[in-house]
Amino acid sequence: MKQSRYAIRSFILLIAGVFVIELGIMASLGKALSELSPLKVGLIDSALLSILFFPFLFFFFLRPLRYAAYHDELTGLPNERQLREQLDHEIEIAAKRKQLLVVVFADINNFKEINDTFGRDFGDVVLKKIGVQLGENDHVETVVRFGDDQFGAVLRDVASEGGVGAVLNGIIEHQKEPLHIKGRKIEISLKIGAAIYPDQARSTNELLSKAEAAARMLEVSKNPYLIYSQNMDDEMRDRQELAHDLEGAVDRQELVLYYQPIIDIKTGQITSCEALIRWQHPKRGLLSPDTFIPIAEKTGQILQIGEWVLNEACLQLKAWMTTMPLGIKGVAVSINLSARQLYVPDMVDKVIGALERSGLDPELIELEITETMLMKNLDIVQDSLRRLDDLGVKLVIDDFGTGYSSLAYVREFPVSVCKIDRSFVSQINVDENKRMVMETIIMLAQKMGMTVTAEGIEDEDQLKALAKLNCDSAQGYLFSKPIRSDDFLNLLIRQRQDKTA
Repeated sequence: MKQSRYAIRSFILLIAGVFVIELGIMASLGKALSELSPLKVGLIDSALLSILFFPFLFFFFLRPLRYAAYHDELTGLPNERQLREQLDHEIEIAAKRKQLLVVVFADINNFKEINDTFGRDFGDVVLKKIGVQLGENDHVETVVRFGDDQFGAVLRDVASEGGVGAVLNGIIEHQKEPLHIKGRKIEISLKIGAAIYPDQARSTNELLSKAEAAARMLEVSKNPYLIYSQNMDDEMRDRQELAHDLEGAVDRQELVLYYQPIIDIKTGQITSCEALIRWQHPKRGLLSPDTFIPIAEKTGQILQIGEWVLNEACLQLKAWMTTMPLGIKGVAVSINLSARQLYVPDMVDKVIGALERSGLDPELIELEITETMLMKNLDIVQDSLRRLDDLGVKLVIDDFGTGYSSLAYVREFPVSVCKIDRSFVSQINVDENKRMVMETIIMLAQKMGMTVTAEGIEDEDQLKALAKLNCDSAQGYLFSKPIRSDDFLNLLIRQRQDKTA
């Protein structure tokens, strides 16, 4: 408010100053002007005012408008328009000097989740801090904000593609340092794509589009960054072909479920299993979900696939119960729900339909959702989870510890099982902090009435450490990889026979 009053006062004083100067000039030309007609004197007066007023007009109106046209309002960083003009000039210089020019496209992972969890004001602070962090690398010449959670940068003094990779690694490592915002410590990660002039692009449009394409490819890659290469065009076409082939995969009965046992740590007995989808592609062979589920989520095919998984897993469990000689009482099946499935209004009706078709007891079905899914479309989620709980279906929080929620938040929902992400388990005997976090999660979850399952158990030392922490259940390759339904049934039979022997 004070700044506004100051600006208005300054503007009035400057206008007054213009008129004072104009009157002084006119007075000094008084004798010469007296010989002219009133019309000509008026024209000279107007021209003089225009000449004197233009600098002030530029300072107070045109300059702020130009700044707004070339800068991001929130962060104050240059925007895409300014970057494009800069790149047109930089390309000319790079061509003359035969130098590399590198454009970076950076996208914040799970930024919507941050906004949903902590609020938009908190998210705005994150954006400002990310912009500052990106500019702290010595090789970053310019940082821009494209909009939303997307940033760009121009790199300088990089002599080779290997050097570009080293710079991007440095940016990613720096970005791993937690941000301290409003009393909270928050970890941020980025998807970073890059394109290099003249190797992969020779114009501003090509540099920007190919850097963004490289970042988009990270949605189906575990790499921290990607530098655009010509074979990415082939990969994009490959993904389009997969999306086309996936359209009829359910009807052609190409999808298959594998099952991974979940073990009671105290007894060593199988208490449940997780249904994991695979695609038996007619030409490519058996495909893992990482290959096609991200595509299904983008195209919307995940709804049909998710419904098939739900029905197939229920029917399979019923088939085991009727064919297993010693019975399969008490063994449940855990089914992953996608975000799209959870957010559709008729999701609960589809679960009821699967239970009715299979004739299963609802208590034998566990539906896995991630903590991030609890933070969106809250009204629909709360209503659906309450209805599922009323049915007797168990709800499982999957990959706990990878998002921004807390057990206190999860407690607001009718959750029965908390599955701790494998990233904690893999470090349980290496990182004391991770071990302490796991111990705290297990203790608090159990006090809240949940059982705790640890994912990704690969060796006996990890299992022993979990037993000491009083963890309830474990899942991982130490016990079994995901296996076909017949193999899982045989595994159950052998275990039951060993128990009764």
